[in-house]
Amino acid sequence: MNKKILFLLSVCTVFFLHPFLQSGEKNKQKSYKYELAVCAVFQNEAAYMKEWIEFHKLVGVEHFFLYNDQSADDYLSVLEPYIRAGEVELIQCPPKPDDTLPSYEVLQAGAFMDCLHKQRNSVKWMAFIDLDEFLFATQVDDLRVFLKDYIDHPAIAVNWQMFGTSDVPFIPADKLMIEMLVNQSKVNFHRNRWVKCIVQPALTTEVFNPHLFFYVKKKKAVNSDFEKVKGYRSKRIVVDKIRINHYYTRDVEHFLTVKVPRRLKLSDMYEAWLQEVGEMNEVYNGEILRFVPALKEKTGLE
Repeated sequence: MNKKILFLLSVCTVFFLHPFLQSGEKNKQKSYKYELAVCAVFQNEAAYMKEWIEFHKLVGVEHFFLYNDQSADDYLSVLEPYIRAGEVELIQCPPKPDDTLPSYEVLQAGAFMDCLHKQRNSVKWMAFIDLDEFLFATQVDDLRVFLKDYIDHPAIAVNWQMFGTSDVPFIPADKLMIEMLVNQSKVNFHRNRWVKCIVQPALTTEVFNPHLFFYVKKKKAVNSDFEKVKGYRSKRIVVDKIRINHYYTRDVEHFLTVKVPRRLKLSDMYEAWLQEVGEMNEVYNGEILRFVPALKEKTGLE
């Protein structure tokens, strides 16, 4: 029922906003308050927020629209300095009807759609990701430089790579998560076909789900090789130019105390899921480590 309501709201929103959507040519010439921003929904992730925000500032993100999903931890003390600096806008989500995965996806898509339409005229590029996802280009440090080549497309769809615990029991307070968790799945692991999108809000009409957006004139997102990506999973997994490190499990403690109880509540396919998680520690990948020195400085760990 919630998905049907969300779809109808999306259709109505697109209908009323369509006359005001900008053409691609006008979008190139328009000036925006932010060239690159991020929108994300979070819940009880205060321990990871600073590293995530400071990392994305390093790669060119200028502003964060963060939607709080009923967090019970001390997230506000982490965010307050960024809010005062004008770097973070905090929005409170309405309560979900339940804790099931479909309910969460409806809430997340609704938050993304709210952000998309409210920020249509203020943000040139908007990345819609989660707080366990670290987005970066592999050959340049600044994503804004990378995105210049994709201005003729409404969005770029980015494959993630699933990272496991790296058998790290607990990330020490003087260490970064990204320097400790360095083992991932094989590149072509089936879950790595999923994409997240960096969209041009002025050319984007609807959020179908957190992985799939619809665009003006029935245009499609492209991958970094300029191939069209028609759904929320790509035919090819392309991570040589841009990628998302998806720290799905975080450390062993987080996996056991957060991910396992949540999974047991959501699904009866626990054994199959556990086997998949085991495949997320098979390959070392240190591409992101080049950001560690600067990130340690920004987070006060040096």
